[in-house]
Amino acid sequence: MSTVVGYQKVILWRGQVLFSPYKQSLHFENHESVVYGSSQANNSQEVNAMFGGFFFIVIFLSIIFIVGAVLVIYYKQISEGYEDRERFVILQKVGLDKKQIKQTINKQVLTGFFLHVIFSFIHLAFAYHILNLILKVIGVVDTAMMSTVTLSICGVFALIYVLIFIITSRSYRKIVQI
Repeated sequence: MSTVVGYQKVILWRGQVLFSPYKQSLHFENHESVVYGSSQANNSQEVNAMFGGFFFIVIFLSIIFIVGAVLVIYYKQISEGYEDRERFVILQKVGLDKKQIKQTINKQVLTGFFLHVIFSFIHLAFAYHILNLILKVIGVVDTAMMSTVTLSICGVFALIYVLIFIITSRSYRKIVQI
């Protein structure tokens, strides 16, 4: 009797594998003249396909949420810049120099931006244990790798926010004519 596992031909005789390129990694069960079989290559291909799709969805949703959050914060700061333009003109007339106004703008924009980053990291610190348990159920048991990846993602997240902070701060200064 012969059967096909994946794309490879497997020859069986009374539940024993006679020929297969994956002979060492095959597992068969014989229940009432029906033979169920799988190979390690086939299993790993299915797992890779499942995790590849899951990985794509997670990355895609992460990018969408980060872009959405950055845009909301950016436009909020820019609209506040238009509202604060007159106040900064008054501060310049009173005698506040450009360096002090620039520091004031940076503090204001910095507070608006980095509160989100700080709260995100606090949330991650409390959710890390649950996240670790969920990943262990999926099959990720290397906690050193988990913490390295988590810290790397936090670094990338913070870097993105720093870049957007610099862009927003420049736009804010242009709005108030400094």
